[in-house]
Formats: sequence, structure tokens, C-alpha cells
Amino acid sequence: MDSMLRILRERSEKQPLLFVVEDLHWIDPTSLETLKEVANELKGRKIFALFTSRPEFESPWDDHPDVRTLDLDRLTPKKIRSICKRVARGKDLPEEVLEQINERADGIALFAEELTKMVIGSALLEERDDRFELLGPLPELAIPSTLQDSLMARLDKLSTVKEVAQIAAVIGRSFSYDLMRQIFLVEDSVLRHSLDQLVEAGLLSHEEELPETRYFFSHALIQEAAYQSLVKTRRRRYHLQIAEAIEENFPEVGEFEPEVLAFHYAKARESSRALPYLRTAGDRASERSSHKEAIVHYRRALEAIRKLPHNQQNWQTEIELLLGLGVSLTAILGYGAEEVHRTYSRARDLCEQVGNMGKLFQARYGLWRLRMLRAEYDIATRQGEELLELAERQENDAFLIAAHRALGSTLFYRGRWDSAREQVETVITMTSGPEFGDETLIRDIYDVVDPRVTCYSYRAWILWMQGYPDQGRKESERALALADQLDHPFSQALARSFATWLHQFIGDIEKVLELSNDAISLSNQYGFTFWVGWGKVLQGWAEAQEGASAENSIAKIEDGLAFWRDKGSDLGRGYFLSLLAETQMNAGDHTKALDSIAESQSFADQRDERYWEAERLRLRGEISKVGDQDRGQAETYFREAMETARAQKTLSLHLRAAVSLARLLIESERAPEARSTLEPVYQSFTEGFDTPDLVAARQLLDSID
Repeated sequence: MDSMLRILRERSEKQPLLFVVEDLHWIDPTSLETLKEVANELKGRKIFALFTSRPEFESPWDDHPDVRTLDLDRLTPKKIRSICKRVARGKDLPEEVLEQINERADGIALFAEELTKMVIGSALLEERDDRFELLGPLPELAIPSTLQDSLMARLDKLSTVKEVAQIAAVIGRSFSYDLMRQIFLVEDSVLRHSLDQLVEAGLLSHEEELPETRYFFSHALIQEAAYQSLVKTRRRRYHLQIAEAIEENFPEVGEFEPEVLAFHYAKARESSRALPYLRTAGDRASERSSHKEAIVHYRRALEAIRKLPHNQQNWQTEIELLLGLGVSLTAILGYGAEEVHRTYSRARDLCEQVGNMGKLFQARYGLWRLRMLRAEYDIATRQGEELLELAERQENDAFLIAAHRALGSTLFYRGRWDSAREQVETVITMTSGPEFGDETLIRDIYDVVDPRVTCYSYRAWILWMQGYPDQGRKESERALALADQLDHPFSQALARSFATWLHQFIGDIEKVLELSNDAISLSNQYGFTFWVGWGKVLQGWAEAQEGASAENSIAKIEDGLAFWRDKGSDLGRGYFLSLLAETQMNAGDHTKALDSIAESQSFADQRDERYWEAERLRLRGEISKVGDQDRGQAETYFREAMETARAQKTLSLHLRAAVSLARLLIESERAPEARSTLEPVYQSFTEGFDTPDLVAARQLLDSID
């Protein structure tokens, strides 16, 4: 010791020293005495000593004037991610892997390092140039052997209370004293003393006073180590005891936290007893728009029911689980995702097998949604007609509402305004009574969005198309207000996303940006990534209109289009490509603009997506005019656009095409013809005179002598 102190003194006189000793909780008495002497030598010397320990270490320096104790918080998820990246030599890890490491490391740097090393060294990942990629589904990560031995050593040192720790681990990360007392049947004084020992050892922490005291494992991996130390038969026995104790003594848990009982019964291999709690947990999560959580519960319930006998009752239950799962998958993955297709197809097949006509409607409704979002409009129209026929046969108002909503939605994209408006207004009429109140109309039809919000939004689009921009704005505001009143996140995301289209139609750039930002933020908050692609396209268009970098705006639109398709959706693709073409044209890239508008037209022809047909022709004319300087071709396109709009009774697009043609005629010194072309269309309007299209038309007319 004297030699070490002398070395420290001599070296500190030459240069400042950093003296680090880690893990004091393992220190032996002799070494601790040495460190006490070192601490006494600090005063007046250029030595900075840093000692680290776990919380259970009892520091002998609490009153030392030159020693400061710092309690270190657990690392943030962001810092844990940086550790993972360092261990991965700067390469990106899959998001699923990072999320699981973050959850299991629970803010402890060592655990994060060891978990990362383990997963990199496993067969789960494949190393690429700048990243690691998963080779398949990610299982729950086991405790690395480097940590398992250390954690078990801490438990083994407390052999007399190890069983208490094991039972606690089966209960969960936290547990109440009252529940533990139902499982570990000993005198209260013995149980309290055992728990106190675990607290003193730093394995548990606690809060509140007995008998309501709650205990918490100090780290998730400590809990898991204790759990894994049990043989499987004992684990199952404890899970069953815990579930039965909760059911008998804590009924409020079953009511408000059904997933807890579901978990314990499932682990006890009591599938039939776990099933109702899993189903309830899924339904509750879906109702509060926690769809990722709902998916987990529904999938586990389906796993449970497939272990039970094949009979009528279990098939009926499976149908309901599939329908619930379909809604949540739609919200998270998108309407057109392949897993959504498989889920609703299985539900339909089961309904037909067992003759459940009520649930058959709901399964077919889910498949209609999928076909429409895939832009398979012809199939979706037939399915909508079949839904209406089925609803009429069953004389079910909820099904009739859903069927009319289905037909109205599909007919809009095919440009059949009058028929579409008739269908959505039927829904609005059917749901206008006071009995509908503030509750969503989702549950009876297993939809993901309130049909009133959807139909107000479609009616807003149709009204604009037919030449009523002010009424369209009011209808959109009605949809937004109802979605907010219902406090239903997916309906709120839809209302905002649909409103971005309306305000893009109108030309209100500021409103498009505001609403698209809101929709993307809401979607990210709740995991509705389905809407993000839609929002990015509109953001890119609006930012370009405001003068942002054309390159960045075009990249954002293209990114949004790719994201939208990646979610299994093609609905509106012709419209989105038109916005891309317009942005490319305004940026001076006429060749790419022509390519985009040609792709838009090809898509529309293949899918019969006709609602933006007149505008597509007008844009072709504008590109021909500014790109090829071909006024004759441009005039042909403008006249075709006007004729198409007239045939579709699309007054707003008729006006836009007339303005483009009138400008061309004025530039060609044919002003009287320009007036006769534009004035009758302008005079057909009775409202919306403050909107950009009508303002532009009025100014153009005023400029003609």
C-alpha cells in the first residue's frame, strides 16, 4: 500500500492523474482500506479518483469533504442505440433488434453491449456493407451467457430467499405484496423478511406501505434470470396458481387488465381459460386505437384456439378473432397488405363453412376494403353491390350503412359523381339521428374508421368536383370536427388525409401543409404508417408550390409514392403521379413530366381510375405548351380536358381546363374566342369566388378587352 501511495504522489507532481476503480460492490476489506488511504491523499494533489459501484455498496466516504457521490440514471434509449452501433462497428442494426435490445437492456450499458454482441454473433443477422439484416423473424433474445452466470451468482448468494425471487419473477416485472402472499404461503413476518433481503441485495425495489406495497425487479434481466432458473413444470404450476389467485381475489385485474390473466393461463398451457381474456384484451386495445397491442393479443388468441377441438363454437370464436385482427392489421399495415388479405379470406371461408351470414358480411367488407385500396375498382364495385344485396337480405341497418359507404367510395374513384354522391348521402341521412351520438359506428361492421367521417370526406370531394368549393370545405370541416369529437385516432388521421386532397384540389397550399403535417404526426404517434405515404406526396407538392427545392420536393413525392405502394395500396396512384408530373413540369424537367403523366394515364386506363381524368389531359396540354412549344397539340389536350369534364359533370375541372385554353387563345391573339370559352363556365359557379381557380378565371376575363 505504501508503495502505491508513493507512486501516486510522485506521478501527480509531474502531471494530473486519473485513478479509476470499478465495481466496488465486489471489493474485499483489505482493498477497501487501501482506497480509504488513497482518498485521504487526494487533498492538495492533482489526482482525480473515480470509483463505481452498484447501489448496494455502502460507501465509507459519505462524510468525506473531498468525495462526492453521484447517482447515475439509466441510459436513454438514444444512448443505448449509440452503444449498439458502436458494438456493431458503426453499422446499422434492424429496428426490431434495436427495439428489443433497448427493452431488455433497460438502460444498462453492459447489458446493451452483451446483448448486441450476442445477436451479431448469432445466425439471426447477415452482415452487409453498411448494415446488418434479419434473415427471418426475430425471436425473443435470450440472456447472453456472459450475463447469465453473473445474474445467477447474485441469486445463488441469497439461497434462502431464492424461491421468493423465482415466484416473483413468474408474476412479472412488478407485483403486489397481497398477490405474493396468496402464492407463497408462509407467515407474514417470514415473507416480509424475505422480500426485505431481496431489496437490500438490490434485486428488488419497493414503494408504498404494507399491505399495499408494490415490489419491482431492479432490472428486466434479473427477473428473467430468476424465471429461467425454474424448471418448466414448476413455472407452469406457478403461472396457474397466480392466474387462479388473481381471478379469485383480484377480479378488477380481469376486468381492466385481461392481458395479465391471459398471459398466466397461456403460460400454464390452459388455452381454453386464456382465450376469453386474450380476446377481451384485443378488443379493448383496438377500441382505444392501440392496434399494435391488439394484433399481439389477437394473434395469441388465434394460436390458443387452434389448440382446441374443432367444433362449431370454436370456429365462431375464431371468426370473431379474425375480424378483430383484420381491423388492427388494416390500421397498422394498410388496407391492401397481404396479411390483411389472408386474414379476411380465412374469416370468409369459415363463415361460409359454418353458415354465419352476419359475420360473412363483415369478412366480405374487409375484402372489399382491400380491393379498393389496391385500386381494383371493378372488383370492388361488384363487391360493393354484393354487400348491399347481402345487407338488404339481412335487413341490418349497420350493414346497409357499410354497404352504401363501400359503393359510394368506389364509385368516386371511377368518376361517377352522381351515383357516388347518392350512396354517401344515404349514409349521412341514415346516421343523422340523435341515437348515434358521440359513439363511433365501427364495432358492428368491424371497420377501422367511422363511416360518417368517411362519407362527409367523400362528399366534400364530390361537392368540389361538381363546382361547390365552399360547401366542400364545410363538409370537410364537418368530418374533421366529428373525428375529433369521437376522439378516434384513425378517423382523425383519415379526416386530415382526405382534407389534404380537398385543399390541394382548391389550391390552398398552406392548408395542405398544415393538414399533411398533422396527419403524418398523428399516424406516427399511433403507428398508422399507412397514411404517411399519402401525406408525403401532398407535402412534396405543397412545398414545391411554396418555392422549396424542386429536387427535394420531387424526391419526397417519389418517396411517398413508394411508401404508399409498399403498404399494398395503389388507390389514387394516377392522381399522385399527376402531382409528380406537375411538380416536374414546374421544375423545367418536361421529359420526366411527360413520363409521369403517361404512367398516370396508363394506370388510369388499366384500373378505370377516372376522377382526375380531365386534369390529366389539361396537364398534358400544359407540358406540350411549355415543353414542346406545340400550341396546336396543347389546344387539343385542353379541349379534350373540357369535354371530359363536361361529360363527367366536373365543373371545377372544367373551369381549370377552360382557363388553360383561354390563356392559350389570348396568347394566339384569339381573345374573343377566349372569352366565349371561359365566361360561360365561370358564370356556372354560384360560390367559391375566393378560391385560386375562380380568382384566376376572373382576372383573365377582366384582362380581355
